[in-house]
Amino acid sequence: MAGYNPSDAYRIAGKPQRAKAKTVHEMASRLMAKRKVRARLIELMQPVIQRAQLSRDQWLESLARICLADIRRMFDEHGNPLPVTKLDSAEAAAIAAFEVYGGRAANNGVSEVGGRMLRVRMVDQLKALELYGKAM
Repeated sequence: MAGYNPSDAYRIAGKPQRAKAKTVHEMASRLMAKRKVRARLIELMQPVIQRAQLSRDQWLESLARICLADIRRMFDEHGNPLPVTKLDSAEAAAIAAFEVYGGRAANNGVSEVGGRMLRVRMVDQLKALELYGKAM
C-alpha cells in the first residue's frame, strides 16, 4: 500500500532477504494470487482511490470552464494582457503555459508587458469541446 511493487513489499515484510530476485518474484506472485490477500488490498485501496478521483461533475465543470473561455476577456480595453491574477476562472483554466522573460517585442505571438516579454499558450478548446460532447 506504500507504493511498492509486490516483490519489494514481500522483501520489506521480512521474508528471505538473501533470496534471488526470481524466487522473491515467484513468492510475491503466489501471495498476490490468494483471494484473501487481494480482497484486503482492494479494501485498503478504496479510501485512497476515492480521495484521488475527481467526481464526474468536477471533471465536466473543469471542461466547461475551458470551453467557455473567451480570449477577449484576457485583455484590457487597450489590448494589453491582464495580469494572470485578474483573469476569470474560465480564462485562467484555458492557459496551458506562459513564459515571462526580458527582451524586446517580436511579431511571433509574443507581446511586451511592462518591459518584459509574455508568451501564452492556450489549451486546445476544440479538444475540450470534443471531450465535453462525448461525455454528455
